[in-house]
Amino acid sequence: MKKLAFLGLIVSVFVLYSCSTQKYVPDPYANSIRPSICGEWFLQSMCDSDGSYEVNTEITLVLPEKPRNALHGSTGVNLYNGTADITDKGFFCGTIGVTKIDGDEEAMESEQEYLRLLPLCDTITLEVLPPADEDTLEMRKLILTNKAEGICIVFIQ
Repeated sequence: MKKLAFLGLIVSVFVLYSCSTQKYVPDPYANSIRPSICGEWFLQSMCDSDGSYEVNTEITLVLPEKPRNALHGSTGVNLYNGTADITDKGFFCGTIGVTKIDGDEEAMESEQEYLRLLPLCDTITLEVLPPADEDTLEMRKLILTNKAEGICIVFIQ
């Protein structure tokens, strides 16, 4: 009987120990460009298969360091925030929340197109262009695309 109780105790300890150990979960951001693109970006151009759209120069995209999947910015009229997973596999935009301020017609159209195209993007690329001369800085371009839909959104920093 004592042997059976001792065996039961050992089995219980083993089961409890195996339940409390953490499983290895690979870091989805290990091969991400996310750390190199944190900061504020300004919209330069946007287009889809129907053509290019008028750009409100006040549209921004902010990728903060933490939390690693957050994004927010300004559409020139409203503020928005949401999530986007940026991994070695691409750009995966989550739900985006937007304030409800009304602006002039042109700015509202630009906002509407931007908020329609952003969640459709699935690829993200960073281009670093060398300085034109000694007095200028390098130009950084962040490009969001969806080749199947013909979407391209370009930001500069």
